[in-house]
Amino acid sequence: MKHLTIDAELLQALHQRGEAKLLLEDWEGAVEDLKQAAQNSQDMEIHVARGRAEKALKMSKRKDWRREETQGLLKDAFVTLDGQ
Repeated sequence: MKHLTIDAELLQALHQRGEAKLLLEDWEGAVEDLKQAAQNSQDMEIHVARGRAEKALKMSKRKDWRREETQGLLKDAFVTLDGQ
């Protein structure tokens, strides 16, 4: 079995795209990108972002979900993108 190596530049791109998808409320896309980045990185920022995306996706599937519940998650994603 060959292991795919992903360079740091691609990991950063996956991280940024995942954060952007969080802002666009594309929860599944965000989880997908951030999960792929997290599998190939020890960077805690990526793992924290993946956790936020998974929480947002889970919340969005609840029947009583309200947009306000994710505002903190979206604010965190924006700060992360803005800070880089």
